[in-house]
Amino acid sequence: MNKRIADGTNLPGSRVPGIVELSAEFDIAASTTQKALAHLRDAGEVCTELGLGTFVADSKLAGSTSQGVWPCFPSACTGGACSPCSSYTS
Repeated sequence: MNKRIADGTNLPGSRVPGIVELSAEFDIAASTTQKALAHLRDAGEVCTELGLGTFVADSKLAGSTSQGVWPCFPSACTGGACSPCSSYTS
């Protein structure tokens, strides 16, 4: 996943596949996939918006928050204009 983000395969705002899909794709346990996504989240590479999913973070806005959630622009936003994840606080 990290390589896909680094090489631009997964662009900022794009949705990351779910745990089950990633686990099957990489042939690893779901718990390992969860740990890998947690690592990416902690590194600011992805952010998770409850009810929407996990998205590649916008690197221009990435930064630590008190909740450990990173700013992102979910592709699920309507009208093409999105704001950072609602749980983000500056």
